[in-house]
Amino acid sequence: MSEKTIANLVYHSAVISGLSVGYSMIGKNLIRMKPADLGKLDFEDSVKLIAIITASIATRDFLVKQGIIPENISM
Repeated sequence: MSEKTIANLVYHSAVISGLSVGYSMIGKNLIRMKPADLGKLDFEDSVKLIAIITASIATRDFLVKQGIIPENISM
């Protein structure tokens, strides 16, 4: 793998992780949603995680299409 590929993987991971944390905080504070418990991970917790990650990916795609964040970083 080239350095550019690794840098882009880290960039995409950081963007999705940051958005996921943001959506988790919004859910906890505004909706009073209990955070997903990864220790037991039942159906309800799985749905919460899937919803948070899906919203994060959709938001990232929206931000890229609007030109707010770059699709890939160049070195």
